[in-house]
Amino acid sequence: MVSFKKNFPKIIFVLSFVLLLFKVPEFMGNGIKEGLNICISSIVPSLFPFLVLSNYIIRSEIFLPFYKFFSFLSEKLFRQPECTVPVVILSLIGGYPIGAKMTATLFEDNRITCNQAKRLLLFCFNGGPGFTIGVVGTVMLKSNKAGLIIYVSVCISSLILGIITRFFDDNRKIKPKNKYQTRICSLAFSASVTDSVNALLTMCGWIVLFCGITSCISHLNIPQNFILFINSVAEVTRGCTLLSNKFSLPVLAAIISFGGFCIHCQVYGFIHICGLKYIRFLTVRILGAALSGTVCFVLLLIFPVVTETVADLSQSSFVPFSVSPTAFFAFVIMSIIMIFEVDTKCKV
Repeated sequence: MVSFKKNFPKIIFVLSFVLLLFKVPEFMGNGIKEGLNICISSIVPSLFPFLVLSNYIIRSEIFLPFYKFFSFLSEKLFRQPECTVPVVILSLIGGYPIGAKMTATLFEDNRITCNQAKRLLLFCFNGGPGFTIGVVGTVMLKSNKAGLIIYVSVCISSLILGIITRFFDDNRKIKPKNKYQTRICSLAFSASVTDSVNALLTMCGWIVLFCGITSCISHLNIPQNFILFINSVAEVTRGCTLLSNKFSLPVLAAIISFGGFCIHCQVYGFIHICGLKYIRFLTVRILGAALSGTVCFVLLLIFPVVTETVADLSQSSFVPFSVSPTAFFAFVIMSIIMIFEVDTKCKV
């Protein structure tokens, strides 16, 4: 009985997911095709070079003198050692998973403490300029200026969170580097490519899966506003696409800062490695979303932007169909189960 109660949410998720597969296979298939197209057309070409570059910079320490130049700011603002300078910088220009991946690498190589790694994970997380300015601004909003303001808002929010985290408890003791670290550094580029391929495959898997689920959710016979909310918190690209012509820029800034559960699942493995509890990460992401929306609102008062955004939800149309409510419940369960159960073999 105890085992059944413990596994009841998982059982509900599996049954609901199976129901979705058999009830609406065409929508699931279309969503998966959309996810594969996103991965092939944008994720792999734009993210893979950044993953390899960031891994190599961390492992090879080729810019060590550059770290020292900014170490004063890193120490005073974020209470972090000089080796974290590239993590902060590349997380701002590389996009969501870069900061988390680099943080996990530093922690595994015994170059930062557990507390330092946890604090880095809380603020080295935001959309890069390629997505925020190029995709959301230029393509969706037809305004580079709008994308730039959203990007600056998200960056300022991340830096504010970094300053806030400096007041968290900190243990300054760092373990000495071991033989494993020395071996990896001698093969920095090879290890960087291997790690980047593995990380990229994991990210693409999550994107494809969430696109399939959100495609089904989008066709449920439920209120349109709720469908928009589910899509915005589930997958950031799909959420921005649906909301770009309906809501103001601060809302889009908040969505991009939150990242969506799809991105959360992608970085959960790195969060688990560093020992950070997901509930704390989620809380800070909600705070970051509120900060980004507020900063964006203030920036718009100083630098007004005219876009084609119209708060009219009636223009969107969704195809309803008859389906069991359990199918909708699948997504809610998935957002919880997948995050807490991913990489269960690594749990201690």
